[in-house]
Amino acid sequence: MAQRLNGSGKEIHRLLKTAGIKVVDFGITGRNHLRFVLERSDGMRRKLICASTPSDWRSNRNTLALA
Repeated sequence: MAQRLNGSGKEIHRLLKTAGIKVVDFGITGRNHLRFVLERSDGMRRKLICASTPSDWRSNRNTLALA
């Protein structure tokens, strides 16, 4: 990844990788949210935008539910 991840982004990336979902692209939106492009094992891709606030413990759980 070209850009550095903050603590929340690193945790989300690790959890998605554990779930077998590959992160094919990562970026930061204009409003400082994390933007991922995910690819499942069957080749299907989707965008996922989530909060980058490490203090919001719900953010990671919501991200995993959407993925």
